Amino acid sequence: MGGSRKSSAQKERRDGFIVDADNVVVVEAEPDILATDPEPALPLAEPKLENDSTKIERKEVRRKLFKFVIIPSLVAAVVIGAVLSTKTDAGDEQKALSIPTIGCGTSIAGNTIGADEVAMDPCGDISSALSLPGKVFNFDGTGEIVTFSTCNLKTHRAGYNTRIRVYSMDQTEGGICVEGNDDNSDCDYWNKLSTVSFQSEKNVTYSVLVDGPQIDGGSFQIDANCEAPFEKPSQSPIFSPTTSSSSPATSSSFPTISSTKVYTQLSITDVSYFYPDLQEWALNRVVGLDDSGSIVETPVENHIWYSLNKKVDIKFTSDAVKKVAFSTQGINKVILDATWFNSNDPYGKLFQEKSEVNAVHWSSPPRDGGTWTAEDNNDHTHWSYTFVDLANLDSAYPTTWTGVISNGIVKAFAQLSITHVSNFSPGVDFWALNRVVGLD
Repeated sequence: MGGSRKSSAQKERRDGFIVDADNVVVVEAEPDILATDPEPALPLAEPKLENDSTKIERKEVRRKLFKFVIIPSLVAAVVIGAVLSTKTDAGDEQKALSIPTIGCGTSIAGNTIGADEVAMDPCGDISSALSLPGKVFNFDGTGEIVTFSTCNLKTHRAGYNTRIRVYSMDQTEGGICVEGNDDNSDCDYWNKLSTVSFQSEKNVTYSVLVDGPQIDGGSFQIDANCEAPFEKPSQSPIFSPTTSSSSPATSSSFPTISSTKVYTQLSITDVSYFYPDLQEWALNRVVGLDDSGSIVETPVENHIWYSLNKKVDIKFTSDAVKKVAFSTQGINKVILDATWFNSNDPYGKLFQEKSEVNAVHWSSPPRDGGTWTAEDNNDHTHWSYTFVDLANLDSAYPTTWTGVISNGIVKAFAQLSITHVSNFSPGVDFWALNRVVGLD
């Protein structure tokens, strides 16, 4: 990408910048800016003639469309946008700087080592506006929910602490913050990687900046994924009464909308621990069951360890899931959040219900099997489970795997607690438990 032809009378270099006769900074692209970019440069547009009256108007427009960060003698001007063009007098060439475009379902490998330093306004949970090596990508809005993430194995192996900021390219403001993220605490690879999600708009171009607090930069991979938002109908359904002119309408003449809950997610958050000095807990297995108690799906099959107070979202792929059984290690109390919508609601409004319930440790009674052995670690049929009807989260109770597959209707009671509240003799300050027997 060579420089524009210019005469010394029209342009001059000041402190490392090219300045035209109107004292407007003209951005010169460095030859290696696009060396690693996956997209080719855009074709050069034909030069257009410009008279004195339009020069003033173009200068004002140019100042509105783009934001510059100018650090004399240190850093060149940096531009957020799809294409940066330098407009010259008649006969000069027009130069275009192309920024790579990232699309839905794609991944792009990048490297900020040696890249230009980019300064953008604070955005999301990123409060810093320091100039650091960064890479900018463009994304054309699709109307879908878009997720950009560096939470992947490649970035983790590179050890690059990333940040992601997304701006919509508004012609009057030059760039409006949409979302930003520094550290993604939900990233299983490393909590120093980044993820942002937002509802994109059609016919809107977004600039996506990837950088990091490391002055030297680093290599990364950015993934873009899109999913369709919930489609709402244009109007509410219209019901007509099934009556004749000879008989008045009654309540039975109108159709009835039943309330059928469809559960999309169950969130589990640990709040109390089986071991006092525990630093982590595990979700061993999660099974979703239908109304009859038959297993519909198994969202979690193997042990997954989490840090304390970690909220784990279990997403269901089947509308038939009405009950859940889950096995855990190291915790004895959790908060359950169930997310659902009414299948007969044309707008699909989401609802949430929450409850704090007791959870059973996997190797504690009432599990199936005899004395716990090393082989039991990998035999889920010998674990204890917490069984819950999603329609009534307070109904959670401990059970065995046999209890789970027998429709969850067999309650295995693990404990009975007795707390005295009133004394038989007013002057007695103690009480005794003489004998306890268990019966079938």
